[in-house]
Amino acid sequence: MIGISVSIPTVEVSRSDKEVKSRDIAEHKHRRSNNRKIKSV
Repeated sequence: MIGISVSIPTVEVSRSDKEVKSRDIAEHKHRRSNNRKIKSV
């Protein structure tokens, strides 16, 4: 999954920097919540 997310952004960055940044932040928060769930289980 990490490899895919690294190879795609090159196209999205040129489209709009803010969009990519906000999406990265949302993904980071989502991953954090997922990690908590996995740890708790």
